Amino acid sequence: MIRTLLALTLPAALLLAQGGPGAERPRTEPRDPAARERLFARLNEIRTQRIQASLGVAPSLAKSIADRWGVFDQEAHNRHQNLREARQKIQDILLGPGTEEEKNARVGGPMAQFSALQKQQRDSKERFEGEIQKLLTPAQQGRFLLLMDDFQRRLSEVMAGPRRER
Repeated sequence: MIRTLLALTLPAALLLAQGGPGAERPRTEPRDPAARERLFARLNEIRTQRIQASLGVAPSLAKSIADRWGVFDQEAHNRHQNLREARQKIQDILLGPGTEEEKNARVGGPMAQFSALQKQQRDSKERFEGEIQKLLTPAQQGRFLLLMDDFQRRLSEVMAGPRRER
């Protein structure tokens, strides 16, 4: 349960940084693709350093884990955007015009799409965890879990920035 929350928090934080629902913060993710690539490269470097220091693994293994973590985050981010779009379609149908019977008929496709995306998200998380677990001892797995938690907390703090007074 905690792993799911941790693994899915980064994409949610990125969406909030992009001005997602209810977000009143300035955009913190660069619009320029080159700047975005530099940002993610730096994020990967930091992850690699933290993994190596926290888990005591070889630099090549730390980089491999950080690379896989980055791929997982990007995939999760993309699926989260697709989930948000599917949820919006469902909301549009349910809040739009039409009888209950018409809405029932129209909402089936978007609901199936939403469920499929949720399953893909769960499957991706399980694959990611399984791949990482194969590379680490049980103690290292625990340290990695704590590292992910700490990393996500710090990233969220940075992205949130100073709160504006209302």
